[in-house]
Amino acid sequence: TPTPTPDEADAGADEPTTAPATQREEVEPDVVTMVLISDNHCNTGMGRVFGEVVRLAQAELVLNLGDTTMGGSSPEALCVDALASELTDVPVVVADGNHDSLITGDQERGHGWTVLDGGVVEVEGLRIVGDRDPRLTSVTLGKEEFLTKAEAATKLTDAACADFDPTDPTSRVDILAIHDPYVGNRVMPSGCIVLELSGHLHRRVGPFQQGLGVYFGMSSSGGATAGNLTLGALPATATIGVLQYDRANQRPTALREIRIAKDQSVTLMPWEAFPQMPSESVSADLSPAASN
Repeated sequence: TPTPTPDEADAGADEPTTAPATQREEVEPDVVTMVLISDNHCNTGMGRVFGEVVRLAQAELVLNLGDTTMGGSSPEALCVDALASELTDVPVVVADGNHDSLITGDQERGHGWTVLDGGVVEVEGLRIVGDRDPRLTSVTLGKEEFLTKAEAATKLTDAACADFDPTDPTSRVDILAIHDPYVGNRVMPSGCIVLELSGHLHRRVGPFQQGLGVYFGMSSSGGATAGNLTLGALPATATIGVLQYDRANQRPTALREIRIAKDQSVTLMPWEAFPQMPSESVSADLSPAASN
């Protein structure tokens, strides 16, 4: 993952925006459990691990935050197949990354996955907005920029805010799923979305307040690190997230990580709470220091 440029680091620093004044009335919670994966980079052996986590967590949804493949070439269908063959009893929603191609998206659709393409979808009672990464960075297919980060963020903001009423907090979209957080941090000041989830950085970031919502950035679920391939034995710790979200009151309630070390030992981390929704826009720190 490239080091963020200064303009990326400041990308969310728009003029402060005030959250909707009307607060929703608390109702009986309706909690959905979802499994989060990201940046698997064709670690085919992790497929059965993801499937077992889904089963043990009794998850209703898998949210894949991108970079399922290494370059998105046609033969890399095996990278998608290895996961899809284990995730057969739960819906999968994916926001493709900069190492996934349009070919990858077609392969994922072939398995019945919901591939986000800039609009809002409803899955398991959640309204999710997202898109593929606005660029392709592939050793096999080359590099291509479909949109700038700013253009990609505008597209997502327009989609998320299309039905948003500032006087009605229930009109917010539940989740923004986007591979690159430097796209997402341009969207969250809109106030139209509750929770942003992203990957790309190969390190955990958050959870903390971002824009007028909250944010969590996933580490690699395939053990990906800079300069190391994820084929074969784990080159580094792999991380899977389990997230609980209250659909009725539109807020994330708890998060825990499952960490698989290079020696295949497993650590189940404790449940963590999310911060409260901010009343004014927050420009969060996505730098490596924030991961510590």
